[in-house]
Amino acid sequence: MTEFTEYEPQKLISGKSVDGKVDFTNTSKLEETDGGTRFTYRLETESGLGGIFGKLADPIVSAAYSRVVRASLDNLADLLTAED
Repeated sequence: MTEFTEYEPQKLISGKSVDGKVDFTNTSKLEETDGGTRFTYRLETESGLGGIFGKLADPIVSAAYSRVVRASLDNLADLLTAED
């Protein structure tokens, strides 16, 4: 479950985990730029794996999650720029 900790309409939303096995915080931010809008998404987590396995698995999990987020953002960009 996520508890929202910060909200500015059309600018910023932040939250943190309040019930779960992995603690995290996340922030989504929109900023006007020349010719568009910059979307910044930041997710910070603490590994729930620990030990030697966690040290080995964390980079793999991080890379996999980064690919998923990148694909989702690319899909969002396509949807936002698609003509009706």
